[in-house]
Amino acid sequence: MNTRDLQAFVAVVDSGSMVAAAAKLHLTQPGLTRRVQNLETLLGVS
Repeated sequence: MNTRDLQAFVAVVDSGSMVAAAAKLHLTQPGLTRRVQNLETLLGVS
């Protein structure tokens, strides 16, 4: 498991928004979405 993918998920939950989480992590929104999708794939959910 990539800790950055998990960090992205936690940031989304904490902020309540993909846009806010992306800004907090200094990522683009598509980059953040990719990280969350990677985590979903690893866990077998989507």
